[in-house]
Amino acid sequence: MRKKIIWIAIICIFLLTACNQETDQNTQDPNKNPSIEQINTNFNIIRQQPSNKAKELLSQFEEVTEVHAVNTKHTLLVTVNIEHHKRFMLAKKRKQYQKLLEQEFKGEHVELSTDKKILIETREIEKKIKQNDITNKQINKEVDRIIHLAREQT
Repeated sequence: MRKKIIWIAIICIFLLTACNQETDQNTQDPNKNPSIEQINTNFNIIRQQPSNKAKELLSQFEEVTEVHAVNTKHTLLVTVNIEHHKRFMLAKKRKQYQKLLEQEFKGEHVELSTDKKILIETREIEKKIKQNDITNKQINKEVDRIIHLAREQT
């Protein structure tokens, strides 16, 4: 009887320790900042320094995993992806980031979104700007369309 109890205790301890181990592929290094692509443009496209600066500002937060930004002459569109387990405080984080961006870019209209669809759309515009496949007029039109889409969904 005593041997049986010892074997059950050993098996329970083994199962508890085996199920409790974390794997490196499921965890993210909290000190790792998201990779930021600086957008360099030619002379025909609006300079993207404000969007690059916004990316640098927001990438300093540890819960931010991805940042994309595009700017027009008077509008700055920034999209942020936040770690899944930090999304419980999403409204608070969004408000904090919005306030930070508005303080930093006082003369511009700042739009911040944490929506995945808006993030993907902004990433596509960034890619087109980087490849010089888009004009100023198209950038303005796309940014307006994305802002309208973001407001429509909320």
